[in-house]
This record gives sequence, C-alpha cells and structure tokens, in this order.
Amino acid sequence: MLIYISSEKNSRLLDDVCDEKQIVIQKIIKPTDIKKFVLSEMNNFSHITILAFDLSAAKNNDTEIIEAINAFRIIYTAKIVVVALDYSPSDELIIELSKSGVREIITGNGVDSLEINKKIESYIDENPDKRKESFMDKKINNGDENILQSSFEGNIDIENLKNQKIKIAVCGTQNRIGTTTQSLLITSFLNRNGCRACYVEANKNRHIEKILDFYDIKSNKNIGLIESPNAHLYYKNDLSYILSLDYDFFVMDCGVYENMNYEAFVMFDEKIIVCGAKAWEISNIDNVFKSAGSDKNLKFIFSFIPENEQENIRKLMRKFKNNTYFSHYTPFLYSETENPNDALCFDLLSEYVSKNRLGQYNEPKKKERSRRFFK
Repeated sequence: MLIYISSEKNSRLLDDVCDEKQIVIQKIIKPTDIKKFVLSEMNNFSHITILAFDLSAAKNNDTEIIEAINAFRIIYTAKIVVVALDYSPSDELIIELSKSGVREIITGNGVDSLEINKKIESYIDENPDKRKESFMDKKINNGDENILQSSFEGNIDIENLKNQKIKIAVCGTQNRIGTTTQSLLITSFLNRNGCRACYVEANKNRHIEKILDFYDIKSNKNIGLIESPNAHLYYKNDLSYILSLDYDFFVMDCGVYENMNYEAFVMFDEKIIVCGAKAWEISNIDNVFKSAGSDKNLKFIFSFIPENEQENIRKLMRKFKNNTYFSHYTPFLYSETENPNDALCFDLLSEYVSKNRLGQYNEPKKKERSRRFFK
C-alpha cells in the first residue's frame, strides 16, 4: 500500500503507475505538517510499504522537512519517495536530502517529462528493490559462510521478535565518552546470543571505517559495510537501505545526544545514554534530563565508576536509578573469553535475551602495520 501526501495540482501524478502495478494508493490532498505527520499520525499507517510526499504540500521549512524525513527513515522501514516537481537537482534542499541518504527524489525543474515518468516507474514499486540483491543480502539469507550464523544454539526468544525489527539508539552525553564502544559491545553481544544484529554509525564521524586500517577484514565500500567476525558494521548513513535488510536488531550509534533529533530519538525501541560522572561531565546529564527526563524508558550507562561509588550514583539518578548501569573497563573489543560487560548487556536487553551460554568473540587477523603506532 502507498500513502501519497500531495497538493491538489500533483494529486494524480502517481495514478497511472499505481494502476499498472496494482498498488493500492491512499491520498492525503491538503497542506500537511510533514514533521507532525511522521511523529504523530504515521502510526496509523505503519502497514504501508511506500510513503510518497509532495514537497509542494509541505507546511514546513526546509530544516523541518529534512528532520521529518530523516526521522521517518529511522523509525519506519517503508520506502519514502519525495516528489519535488518545483525543484531542480541543484537546489539546496534536494542536495541536503540526497546527502542524508534519500535516494528516491523526483525533481521537475529542468527535467523533461520522459525522465520524470522513468523515475516514477522506477521508484513506485512494492517489490524488493534491486539493491537488496547485493551479495550482502543474499549472504544474510542464504550464505553458508554467514558470520552471524551462531555455532551454538540460539538463545533468542523468537516469539518476542516475530515480525519485529528492534531499533536501539545509543547516544553519548558528550564526545569521547564511549558511545561507539558500547554500541559495538551491544551488537556483538546480541549476535553471540543467537540474534541477528548490525551496528549502524548513524552520525557523521566515520570512525568505524578506520577499523580497516588495523584489521584484515572483508568489506564492501560501495555500501559502507565491514564484516567484523562478531557483527556487520555499516558506516554509510543510508538508513533506508540498511533498515530494509534482514536483521532482528539495529544498534545505532547516534553520536552526541545534543546533536540528535529528539523527536526521532524517543521513537526508538531502546534508548541508551552513555555518560560519565566526573565533575565536568555531570552537567551534560542534566541536559538530557531537561529534554528527555519525562521518558521513563531511558537507560544510562556510566563508564569507569568504582564499585563503592555506584550506589551513590544511582541515588543521584533519582527516578532513573533502576535504569542506571555501570560498564567495566574493556580495552579490547575482541576476546576469546567472556566479555566483562556481558552481564551489563543481559540487564539492558533482558526483554529480548536469555542467560544461556554465549558464543565466543573471534578476533580478526591484525594487519602488520597495526602493531606499531607510526609507519
């Protein structure tokens, strides 16, 4: 099913292709606050496969449009098609949407009608998109060499996950607080517990790509994939593609909390804040309380807190004291023994996992250059 939010002048644009492909279309023909629609009203249409949005129907400014479309791509797995007949490919809004990973944009200014019709024919399609036929998707579904295929009996409660894709947001209260490390540990833990989980670098840092400088790991730079032994890691922020893949869990490294779209953040299934308790770090936790303190489902991870101080920290967290966790020092992501943070991950994700034997971490082969700091 396709939902088409349109202005009156473009309301019949998709009729022919929907008739031809026998796609059920429901139209909303009126000026629409797209941000409000995505964050509030879209729940009524969660069953759709395509959302087409005509920019001429938007009641929002460019920044709000980008935020709304990015939020949609994080929250939902349906394809989004942007109808922009009053825009050209060189317009700033179109460039920014493209940069954020929106692929299906139908521009009209300076584009002939034949090209517009080709794009409509290509984008309005409920069948699996051709890019899903990449080696990666085939490997997830069929490959004997699938690195996520556990060598031990899976411990996941399949009934809880049936027809679900669990999205986990991990944010830090500030830079260099351990957000990426915690995201990777959670992803690896889930895979070792019999789940199919991937890590997504949902920020602009591109730190994960540097793993390729130190380890001899398979990768696909076209789609921004690193095939780590314990998880698939994606470093290109193409969320519509990644969320279409066959994983149970998407662990999203969202970077610094204050840079996160709050409206999108609250829609995640699990929301984890990584923070510190030093004098210069505490104020950043207050910033989270001010904007998201009403969300009782927030979970907090503190790093490097001595055991004799942990109860004091819990008291300071007030209503979140039962949602406060403490991470052990983990200098290496790869270990053949049980990771010291496995117990933490069990507690964080107890709704989805069970306390049975975990599979082992497997360390990839290091490159020769990684054994020294300088070339």
